[in-house]
Amino acid sequence: MKIKKVKNWVALCCSLFVVNLLNAQEKVIFSTLDDVKKLDDFAASISTVSNTQKRVLTDNYFLSKRSKISRFNFVGQIGLIAPGDMSQIKGVHVFIFKDIFEKVDGKHEKIPFSGTSLAHFYLDNANAGLLKKVEKEKIIISVDLDLAGKELILESGSYWIAFAPVITTDGLPADSVWYWYEGDGASYYVRKWNNGDTEWGPVRGGSPRSMAFSIEGKEVVLGISELDMQTAVITVYPNPSCDIFKIATPKEKEIVGVRVYNGSGEIVLKDSSEIIDLSSSPKGIYLLTVTCNDGTQVCEKLIKI
Repeated sequence: MKIKKVKNWVALCCSLFVVNLLNAQEKVIFSTLDDVKKLDDFAASISTVSNTQKRVLTDNYFLSKRSKISRFNFVGQIGLIAPGDMSQIKGVHVFIFKDIFEKVDGKHEKIPFSGTSLAHFYLDNANAGLLKKVEKEKIIISVDLDLAGKELILESGSYWIAFAPVITTDGLPADSVWYWYEGDGASYYVRKWNNGDTEWGPVRGGSPRSMAFSIEGKEVVLGISELDMQTAVITVYPNPSCDIFKIATPKEKEIVGVRVYNGSGEIVLKDSSEIIDLSSSPKGIYLLTVTCNDGTQVCEKLIKI
């Protein structure tokens, strides 16, 4: 009777674990939008791509957890009179850099439009993922990766985001370019790049604390995108165990992949054996995923005592 209760509890925990993973909610995971304002010196916040010139600002941010990014939001205005003519925006560029100061081939820092970014998204007005709206005197531009059919998963750590709308004008006339508003100072390190530059430089003429933007997404608990919960009979024994677990499968099924994750979603074991050795891992609850040769994937909770 005690063994049956433990098995039922393990199955319930595994089900709850999977449900929690699949039902993770989108939320704001980084924002500088608590105190948004436009700079007195607009020249310090131009971030625009025109017919003949490019000027791009970048700002740094930090992710505390591995995250699937769903949307970026940027706040600013077009021209000198807020909010400006939003119809002038024909598309937007968004770049993600892991470190803009990392040298490429030992020569130059990572820069936009050069292929050195971690991710680059360009959305024009025909793309469902490009969303624009006016809110009082502000223009809010959103890049929705889900609607755009794009995917971006970032590990925890520091990143740089560069953003520039495409404006169909010649040159950079002050009355028809994008001015990126200042944020609340959550990053404190803004850099700029001008067309032809080979590195990011300081913002002159009144450096902003940070640019106004937010990032939405959800934590990725595991390093797998989906759990295929097809019916497959496997037995894990002994469970609980102090070190060694064994996997038993029906004769027609062959194990082709075994992964064990800790409570933080980190892989602690990757193998294809029916023997799981957790003797070097601390006591606790782990998630086991077993992939069989017919494509089925099963999860079980492992309890190390």
